[in-house]
Amino acid sequence: YLVMDLDMLPPDPVDLVRWRRDGVLRWLVDQSIFSLDIPCSADPYIARRLKAFTIFGDKALHATAFLSVGEFLLLACIEFDDLQTFDWLIREQGVSYESLVCNGLNVVHLCALYGRIEIFLWLRTMEKIGPLLNAPCERKPWNKLYACHLAVLRGFVSVADVQLSAGLSECDYHREIRGAIGA
Repeated sequence: YLVMDLDMLPPDPVDLVRWRRDGVLRWLVDQSIFSLDIPCSADPYIARRLKAFTIFGDKALHATAFLSVGEFLLLACIEFDDLQTFDWLIREQGVSYESLVCNGLNVVHLCALYGRIEIFLWLRTMEKIGPLLNAPCERKPWNKLYACHLAVLRGFVSVADVQLSAGLSECDYHREIRGAIGA
């Protein structure tokens, strides 16, 4: 009623992910108030978020401006640990996670850095996850490290254990065992 009849601004989609209001987000997409396919820079609600968006302290404006709104919301789902919206975006809306890379980090790297074991376990059930599992990180200071190394560096050893059981290499890009992995 507030959005449709009184011409009020709809809620911010990132806040809907943060507050786990996926029903409202679904309704806004169904009513064509939000489009998941347009670039982030073209959506007035997401565009204002881009200026403040960071990944571990680094501005990610240049990397996120070319993402679609759906891909940007996938990043938000990982950050705010919203598996239900993550699942809806991929399975029902067809948002691609396979080629999603932001500042040298793919979705498996982000799950490791944020300690998102449930989202990683969900991703592990997907057919196209193979190439992401053993893709080295391309972001300094973690350049050439795999996701399980990132998890250990951030203190998420249980995430690293699950990733290793999924087939991630315990060696880094240079085939050296780093840190506590493999010890």
